[in-house]
Order: sequence, then structure tokens, then C-alpha cells
Amino acid sequence: MPELLKNIYNRNFINKLASEFANNYSRFDPDKFVNDIFSDDWKQKELKERMVKKTLIQKNYNSKILPGHTPTYINN
Repeated sequence: MPELLKNIYNRNFINKLASEFANNYSRFDPDKFVNDIFSDDWKQKELKERMVKKTLIQKNYNSKILPGHTPTYINN
């Protein structure tokens, strides 16, 4: 059976993403970011739910690191 597309957003992917953010923003806490994303029923979430959760958490971190500079593509 083919791999589910939602599984692209796995711990390895999120760890790499967090690492890239941390490499570019010294105030970014990659461990907290990863823990925040995987804090609840992640395994039961479908692709869109995972994308939304990651985006909202990323938006929250962006607003703390770069106040007033949240990219428009992640505004609600």
C-alpha cells in the first residue's frame, strides 16, 4: 500500500524544519517547536489538520521572533 501523504509531516520532517529555523533565528527553540507540534493526537490528524496545526504554531513562533513580520501567506 502506498504511503499516506499526511505522513510527509513526520517527526523527521518537523525536526529538519525546526533545525533550519534555528540556524537562521537564534531565538528560535527547535525542541519546543517540535514538542508543540506533536503535543496531542498528531497521529490521528489528517493531512489538512496537520498542515493547519504546523502553520498556526509556526505563525505563533514567527510573531515572537519577528514581531510585525509574519508573512502574509500564514495570516488568518
